Amino acid sequence: MEVKYLHKVMDILGSELEFIIDDVTSGDDYKVGIIWHVEIGNVALPNSRGCSFYTLNEEGLIIQARDLVEPAIKPGSNAYWKVVLGAITPIVRSLGSKGIDANTISTLPVAAAAVWAFYAGYMAYIMFSSTAPGLPVFQTPPEVLSEILNESVNFFYVNVGLNALGITLIPSFAENPVSEAVFNSVNAWGMMFLPLILTDGKCKKVDNKIAWWTSIMFLTNVFFIPFLALRAAPEPASELLPTGSGVSTALVPKPPVPVPASEPLPDWAPAIGASGLAVGLISIAWALFARPEYGGLDARWDYFVDTFYSNRAFFAFIVDSSLYCVWQANFLSNRNARLPLLPFFGLAEFLINGPKEEEE
Repeated sequence: MEVKYLHKVMDILGSELEFIIDDVTSGDDYKVGIIWHVEIGNVALPNSRGCSFYTLNEEGLIIQARDLVEPAIKPGSNAYWKVVLGAITPIVRSLGSKGIDANTISTLPVAAAAVWAFYAGYMAYIMFSSTAPGLPVFQTPPEVLSEILNESVNFFYVNVGLNALGITLIPSFAENPVSEAVFNSVNAWGMMFLPLILTDGKCKKVDNKIAWWTSIMFLTNVFFIPFLALRAAPEPASELLPTGSGVSTALVPKPPVPVPASEPLPDWAPAIGASGLAVGLISIAWALFARPEYGGLDARWDYFVDTFYSNRAFFAFIVDSSLYCVWQANFLSNRNARLPLLPFFGLAEFLINGPKEEEE
């Protein structure tokens, strides 16, 4: 089959196709290794390098052959393959030569790899897909960018309040109150994750938590999902232990390290919870009643539906809100929260009142 294919290629390219031998092994009458590349008219073809290894029998016939050809796509030059290789390499390293056992499985970054895979799907669909509502991020219309900028200026309604009091440090540009409410409520939700990120046991192995949280506040799941992937990784074990004797270099991993216990909430957590709760309640009222020039409830609902199906940024905020429900439930699952499954307000309640007592 391969010989027929080679003849077909040579028929197409003509007699100028040449396999150039760069190096060859010597010293064995029955085994030989060859490094080669392909040229056409004395010009080397790109991605045409390879190596071959052949085993002959006593009659000089090939009984075994291995050909390795340079791939056209290099895994290390592609971001996607970097993620894939980064996920697979620790797994292979953990398995070693002894295969999988119950102890080994618990040390594999399976959960982290799954989160990274989800992140790849999230970015592909939310940011770059042409099938999701609205335009991909690289085609964001100027009016959408202007809307996001104006809502950022009115962050948490502070500038709106100052303007209402006659204090105009920065001009306030009105946007649809439904969009403003969604923008501020999602950011308030992200803000309330800070005490959890700083005290959660699984987060202890992640460095630069404040920088991660700051990025999460403004770019939501673009940074939150990678943070969760790092959080989902196995706890860092001690260095590999050498086994055997003499000059043996066999290595086996130590038993898996248990997840550290979460720390108590910081003293300032209630202030974060109360601030988030206030922004959340204001956002509900804002979406329903603020800026009456934008119409009544019917008009606002129509705006919500129309914008959801036409504005990628608005669509992403709604998707992020749905995912935040899952992240919140996961963070609070072992923190004795009273309302871990209540979106937004369950987290605010936990930060304000702390974990429930055992007798509750």
